[in-house]
Amino acid sequence: MASNDDIMEILVKLTEGQTEIKGSLNSMNNRLDKIELVQEEIKTKIITLGELHQAHGEQQERLFKVSDNAILEKIDISETSIKNVSSDVKQIKEIVEVLEEVTGKHEIKIKVLERRPV
Repeated sequence: MASNDDIMEILVKLTEGQTEIKGSLNSMNNRLDKIELVQEEIKTKIITLGELHQAHGEQQERLFKVSDNAILEKIDISETSIKNVSSDVKQIKEIVEVLEEVTGKHEIKIKVLERRPV
């Protein structure tokens, strides 16, 4: 059977072991708390990044719509200008044809007059 001193020594060692275990647990708890804080910060940053990404996507979509509208407007203006120019060209062609006819008639009259004796 163990003596009182042996039992006391064992109890002291058990108490010291428990104290070490408590210290280790406290240290682990502190580290765990820090990890949880970092995890929360990361989660917050991820949420913020997601919101920024969504806002950026919406902004890009608005800019594309504005750009598309500007392009469509310029295309409409170009089409109108081309139609106007085409119409003007047709009118000029008609005038040129009439001038060619008139010039041709005048040349014939001049030739007839030149052949008549004076």
